[in-house]
Amino acid sequence: LEQAYLYRMASTLDMDRIPLVEDPASEKMLKATRGERMKMFCQSMKEIQQLQADHMKKLQRSLHVRRLPDGVNLSDPNVMPFLSPKVRAVVEAFPLQAEEIIKKHGLDSDEFQQMLDRAKGNMVFRHRVDKYMKEV
Repeated sequence: LEQAYLYRMASTLDMDRIPLVEDPASEKMLKATRGERMKMFCQSMKEIQQLQADHMKKLQRSLHVRRLPDGVNLSDPNVMPFLSPKVRAVVEAFPLQAEEIIKKHGLDSDEFQQMLDRAKGNMVFRHRVDKYMKEV
């Protein structure tokens, strides 16, 4: 009974519809199916991995080393003070660049992080991600 009353009240209101989402990328995300979201996630992952690999190659060239020591995390706050200003700037800019890549592919950072966490903890989901990563 209450629901019928609300429908009747809503039908008498004469208001222009206001789009909830103005951003075309967000609109793409809202309309995407689960498979499309998986592809957007994998495309983002692939591009972020490529960006990270490019940064590491540039760093190795600038330091004149063939490979960096295993286990060194350049974004570690304890390591950051020892980095040169140029390297520190690249390390600090990486999260912003990754965010841009994620948005470019139609996801938001929260959803990307949820999917990343799910890929780490759920073996079936990780298998599907691996399958899509080979396709992308």
